Amino acid sequence: MRCTLCGAEFEPDASCAAACPMAGLSGGCGHVRCPHCGAEIPDPSRSTLARLVQRWLDRRKPRPQENPDG
Repeated sequence: MRCTLCGAEFEPDASCAAACPMAGLSGGCGHVRCPHCGAEIPDPSRSTLARLVQRWLDRRKPRPQENPDG
């Protein structure tokens, strides 16, 4: 996962959920905390809206063009 604030790559883990004060309420807060800068990012695996936005952003990325000259 990439932090949207600082750009650091990290793997979300259970340590964030264990430290979260919302973890015990209704299955957690649905966010992942970046270990580098501390920003809280919506967990795309738990948020339908985050998945939809990510798919929309992925479609907007320019795709590499094939060179017809070879």
